[in-house]
Amino acid sequence: MMRNHRMRLALALLALAAFVAGCSDEDVGTSPVTGTVVFTERATQHIRVLDVGTGVSDLIDGGQFGSVSIAPDAAHVAYQGVDQIMKFADRSANVTPVLPGGGCVGPGTWLTSRSLAYCATINGNSGFMLLPDLDGTAPRFIGPLPAISNDGHQLSYVDARGDAVIEDIDGANRRVVVPSTDPTALYHFRGVTGFTPDDRAILISDYEMYPAKLRIVALADGSSIDVDDALDGSSPFGPTLFYGASRFSPDGSEIVLQSTTGLVAIDLGTGTKRVLAPFAPRTSSAGAVFLDAEHVLWVQVENHSVSDIGKYTASLHVAGPTVEDDRVLDAPNDENALYPSVAVSPEGFIAWPGNAFMMTMAGTVLVENDYSSPSVYEDILGLTPNGRGVIAITYDGLVRYVDRSGASRDLATVGGTGDLLAPYAAYTPASTASRRH
Repeated sequence: MMRNHRMRLALALLALAAFVAGCSDEDVGTSPVTGTVVFTERATQHIRVLDVGTGVSDLIDGGQFGSVSIAPDAAHVAYQGVDQIMKFADRSANVTPVLPGGGCVGPGTWLTSRSLAYCATINGNSGFMLLPDLDGTAPRFIGPLPAISNDGHQLSYVDARGDAVIEDIDGANRRVVVPSTDPTALYHFRGVTGFTPDDRAILISDYEMYPAKLRIVALADGSSIDVDDALDGSSPFGPTLFYGASRFSPDGSEIVLQSTTGLVAIDLGTGTKRVLAPFAPRTSSAGAVFLDAEHVLWVQVENHSVSDIGKYTASLHVAGPTVEDDRVLDAPNDENALYPSVAVSPEGFIAWPGNAFMMTMAGTVLVENDYSSPSVYEDILGLTPNGRGVIAITYDGLVRYVDRSGASRDLATVGGTGDLLAPYAAYTPASTASRRH
């Protein structure tokens, strides 16, 4: 009996030793994570780029700037100063103003690692300019923010005439996919919201009539599947951005949207609509993504407004596999609070700036969000490459790495002035060597 006990104890100790040996430093919060952060340094408003893995921070531009963004491959950053001129720079601090520009404030949108859309006012027209490449190619006026194909080669948007067009990213091979109903109209109540996962069709939101409808338009012949009462999720504070998950189902056959009565999944091949979660009165979705083929993560928005006084609350839900299954993961009570982003990790946790900052898919709280602290988490900048943590930003301007155990590491202190608008930090999981190495 004693021999068996000792054997079991020895095996248990061996198993524990193997477990400890198998734990990486990051499991206890000490290992550096990877990725790149561009930020406006609070003390100076200079633009700096931080290699998260090495901790090395490089000065990119010594002026005063905000509205930062970073290319997916981390090789370039973009930002604006008080002159509202968009600039991009490489990691060696070679700065290029993007002209024409000005007359508009906001971060650039990287469509690919070498193409940038930015807002500007040109000859009295406000909208997006497109810089198709960083090689000195001149930007051109687009108007709305264009949708980019999954292979990064084509754009689609609704032009000033109201035509839904598709073209190569450099403007070549332009053709009309859906003609305008009235080219002379001042406003055109339609917009291209994306490409299907196979890049064979574009998705057009048509809101000329209420409720809005979705048009799935084949690029080969312009044929269209029209789905009544279907639109993207949003809220009075804008749509929720999701990291690590898609509004398309894992097999690419469905998209999750909302109708006036509930959260719905729409078959992209047939237009068939199925209800995922019915809405209570005065309820809508700020955005939703598939977790797997049977479950959807979504942000519910409840409208408590009285007269012209807007009051809204939000909560995080998982719907599925049946229409009766809609679980609340987190339900903060704060009115008109912003929940701009949600991260979905392949490691099995969800992060968002609610009462529970990190939780499992089942709703078990992993990391609380301390609302009594000035360092309460207010936004998520992205998932780390290994999916074990997130890069977040706090109310008092700390850019911080946080893992699922609650271990954290402060990366930068950011901030701007009234003339230099947010965002003051952006993150990409990619890493490019610092010019110091």
